[in-house]
Amino acid sequence: MSSVSSNERVIEMVKQLPPAVKREIVAMLEQELAEERRQRQRVFQSVLRRIACETGRDWERLTPDQQADLISTYYRSIASTDDMLSSIRQRVEPLVREAARRQGYDWDAMDEDERLHFFAEWLED
Repeated sequence: MSSVSSNERVIEMVKQLPPAVKREIVAMLEQELAEERRQRQRVFQSVLRRIACETGRDWERLTPDQQADLISTYYRSIASTDDMLSSIRQRVEPLVREAARRQGYDWDAMDEDERLHFFAEWLED
């Protein structure tokens, strides 16, 4: 008996859906991925501004070549920020999901603003 993972089962179920439903799923996933990219970009921009400031420069006033040099020089710091964010999200999201569930919220049904608002309130408690 072969063991099929739940992910594989979901993929097989999606393959059987009508094209219109598949398009809805793709659109939803594209929105989620776009928001995740926007969040990462905001974090990276913040990191780049911080590094520039710490080195006595203003990110906004740097030429594209100077910005590229700064990124090249501090690549490891920038990359570790991404690794750190992924690690934090993997550890924290299940906890926040459970807290939301205990308070009667459906995390998956919440939009990004609702999630951020809930998370901020959860941190204050």
